[in-house]
Amino acid sequence: MSDKETVKRVHASFLSRHEAVVLRFIVVRLPSWITPDALTAIGLLGAILVFVGYSLTNLSVAWLWLASFGLVINWFGDSLDGTLARYRQIERPRYGFFVDHNVDVVSTVLIALGAGFTAWLRMDVALLLLAGYLSLAIMTFVRSVVHRRMHVDAFGFGPTEMRLVILGANLLFATVEVSKHDFLGVTGTIWDLIALLVALFLFGLFVVSFHVEAAAMRHIDE
Repeated sequence: MSDKETVKRVHASFLSRHEAVVLRFIVVRLPSWITPDALTAIGLLGAILVFVGYSLTNLSVAWLWLASFGLVINWFGDSLDGTLARYRQIERPRYGFFVDHNVDVVSTVLIALGAGFTAWLRMDVALLLLAGYLSLAIMTFVRSVVHRRMHVDAFGFGPTEMRLVILGANLLFATVEVSKHDFLGVTGTIWDLIALLVALFLFGLFVVSFHVEAAAMRHIDE
């Protein structure tokens, strides 16, 4: 394995093939002064806009537009930084891997915290959903160290698909009236229940994946 490729990136999500065409169309038209690091910063700025937009929705639902715009900006920066580096052949695999994924963690935390400040999602549920997502992300990182191969998606869902799901949820938030319900003595919205079920699914997926991977690697060092 060459020093230029420490971890092989595997991306086979539902939209990966179409997304690659769009990214290629954009990247060849970016001016020379835009660098991969600048795009990483733009992606982080997008996550900050999501956080601010969500946090302000308690003042007006119209702030969902800012949150949705932030998701688009986050996609633009996060998806193009590595693409640009590969296109210009200026990859820094170790540096890029370290910076990109740590910034991704910060972005994910900002988006989850912002969602927790809205009227649609309780903060404790948002944090539980975040914990489930980060559990799988950590497993992906650890597995990439063992196998030198990193799967960007899971069951066809990658970061782009997740952003589209969130954008769809924002549209529903803007059009469906918020109503509180009692779930086994706990007050919350239907979105809390959905997010809780998704979080439990993520944790379940983590446990199953852990056992499958551990069983497969039990004799790897023998």
